[in-house]
Amino acid sequence: MQYMGNSGNIYNVVDKRIAHGGEGDIKEIIGMPSQVAKIFKEKFRTAERQEKLSVMIKKKLSPEQLEMIAWPQDVIYDSTGFVGYIMPKIENKKSLTILYSEKKYDLQDRLLAATNLCAAIDMVHEMGSICGDLNPQNICVNLDKNDSTNEFKISLVDVDSYHYETPEKTYRCEVGLPEYIAPEMQKKLAQGYSIIDAPLPTYTRETDLFALAVHIFCLLMEGCHPFACAKDFGEEQEYNIGRMTSENIPSVVAPQPIENIRDGFFPFYEKRKGITTPIYAPGFEALPQSLQELFKRTFVDGYQNPEKRVSAGEWYEALYEVRENITKCQAGHYYFNHLSECPFCMPADFDNPPGEVPESDDLGGLPDNTPESDDFEETSYNIPYFDKNKYSYVKDPKVQAKMIFAIIIFVSIIAWGIITRNDILDDTNNGNTAPSMETVGDLSNITYKQAVSYAKENYKIAAYDTALEWCDFAIQKETKKASAYLVKAKVLYRQEYYDESKTIVNWALNYTECSENVKQQFLDLSEKIDKKGQ
Repeated sequence: MQYMGNSGNIYNVVDKRIAHGGEGDIKEIIGMPSQVAKIFKEKFRTAERQEKLSVMIKKKLSPEQLEMIAWPQDVIYDSTGFVGYIMPKIENKKSLTILYSEKKYDLQDRLLAATNLCAAIDMVHEMGSICGDLNPQNICVNLDKNDSTNEFKISLVDVDSYHYETPEKTYRCEVGLPEYIAPEMQKKLAQGYSIIDAPLPTYTRETDLFALAVHIFCLLMEGCHPFACAKDFGEEQEYNIGRMTSENIPSVVAPQPIENIRDGFFPFYEKRKGITTPIYAPGFEALPQSLQELFKRTFVDGYQNPEKRVSAGEWYEALYEVRENITKCQAGHYYFNHLSECPFCMPADFDNPPGEVPESDDLGGLPDNTPESDDFEETSYNIPYFDKNKYSYVKDPKVQAKMIFAIIIFVSIIAWGIITRNDILDDTNNGNTAPSMETVGDLSNITYKQAVSYAKENYKIAAYDTALEWCDFAIQKETKKASAYLVKAKVLYRQEYYDESKTIVNWALNYTECSENVKQQFLDLSEKIDKKGQ
């Protein structure tokens, strides 16, 4: 397909897409191996988007900047009008979510990625620009450890969604994941506004710095969100993080990241009765004092005054300084060397030595109430990275009794769920039609469950693009529920977009409410994807 650019250049774009998103496809350009075209779906080819991109391409970036920022280079058209834009091709890059969810990457790797992320955000801000939607799926990282020059370098993508301001006009960033949205915006959203119609200012340099600090915290703290917390059950909660995985400690109902962001409650710094930090996360003291202070300035001081948040440049300097302060224990864990002992190793006062697994892998802690969902989705915001072989039972009889009671309840719920519902996605289909957004018409009354159901129906008849549209629609309604992500990951797998499918899997396992049944389906799909990559 041939397209004409604003520049007057002609682009011969191949029909086969190399990547796919909710708004359109990424395709290669014949004779231009360092660039690609993003072709929007028809409904996203708006005059506002065309105008915004036409303004953005006037800002010229250096080759060094283009390595970090996939900035629009040209706006392209066919005989019908505006269709998309040209941008740099990002090579050998995966979503940042993989660093959060795969245990083969250690603290040294994540510290390097965090430092490079700061450099990329600092570059955006030096250009006078604002990211806006700084969610991890828009952040790509080079995970090739054999590439000594570029390993863990960061590239920012989906730049067309950035919050872009000129003296004449503000072009809003109209999307965002709540877990990365700063409290000043959260308060506006809580008043009933959307990101699109909230009073300006919405996204700012300071909201970027909030999201940046969230990413840095997640990278340094084993993937734990800085505003995640759990209910404190006293002595029952006192397990070393090396003993637990989310498979044997069900999540508990407690204020969660979005509420805590809006309320300014940073649970790793501020203590409240009955609330503790997630059991799989290191304590705040696992970080050097210099980094603790920067997180306090951003999340505590910055709550009242966003201008007090730490800049990307200051984060870069601080992270660079502590890179030599990492040591390795005999078990192979990396940690900051201001600690007297490894925070991930088991203390000697537990009976099971490392590597010895108890007969049962289920330790109580059932949630106070199960969320109302036919998927029995738990309130879970992360999957910790530790081996099953490193946890142990506490021998206190009272604790054991409570654990046994919780196990009985938990197993009963899971068994009832298996009996009363089919797998979330049955790959069989007896029909040959399914609803599209066009045939449904009015979408205002479509619920999350309906959207997921429509996505499944389209998946079954191989109407994959329509299935993805319904998945994205459902995800916008309920960002924390796992069902739509699972359907989307399976659709992308069927389309042979294995990297994109794996990204969705990792994201969902880390940040959505997964039941054990749904979680297992994600893990099974992840295993299938890995086999395809072998």
